[in-house]
Amino acid sequence: MEKTISIFKEALKNIVSNKLRSSLTMLGLIIGIMSVILLVGIGTGATTNVTSSVKSLGTGTLTVSINSESDTTLEYEQIDDFKKISNIESVAPYKNV
Repeated sequence: MEKTISIFKEALKNIVSNKLRSSLTMLGLIIGIMSVILLVGIGTGATTNVTSSVKSLGTGTLTVSINSESDTTLEYEQIDDFKKISNIESVAPYKNV
């Protein structure tokens, strides 16, 4: 117990005698910890945002993609044919370029 108190007193004496080094060390620790907390917060926020975006699509959403070498497009009449299929409530066409 006496040795522990002696070590603690010596540590405090060194901290007080080297104020600049101690303050720079504390500043480095503070900046490092804040950076980690900030990055974890950004990562969690981005994950939550992506998850909510996917959930907003709903479980009843069906996406049809046309993969073709030529410029294949859907005509509006073909889109109307999708609406005639049972259990389809609405159709929303879009095109990726």
